[in-house]
Amino acid sequence: MDDIATKYLKTYQVWHHRRLLITEVRKPAYELEFIAQGLQEDAKNYHTWAYRQWILAEFNEDDLWAGELKFVEDMLHQDIRNNSAWHHRFFVLWDSGVHQGQEDRAETLEYELR
Repeated sequence: MDDIATKYLKTYQVWHHRRLLITEVRKPAYELEFIAQGLQEDAKNYHTWAYRQWILAEFNEDDLWAGELKFVEDMLHQDIRNNSAWHHRFFVLWDSGVHQGQEDRAETLEYELR
């Protein structure tokens, strides 16, 4: 599946099939690194970003979320105009609940305003 997904990054069916496989094996840890590699090839690929959000939301494990804000900040440093990365940043900070280190919502808002 890695070879197929790498070759056909923009194919929705590939990501959906991968989603079915991960749902069965319930081992998402490898996926974030794999997705990061795919985003190095195509940083604005909607299907890849959507799959990343699904992994985070579906498994909702602290260790998966731990580096996510830094990841999206690094992606934005590479390309500040990456709308997909901005959308993911909103997902991480506001749309996905409160995660470790984000409990003080006023502090998170202040950080974002700065």
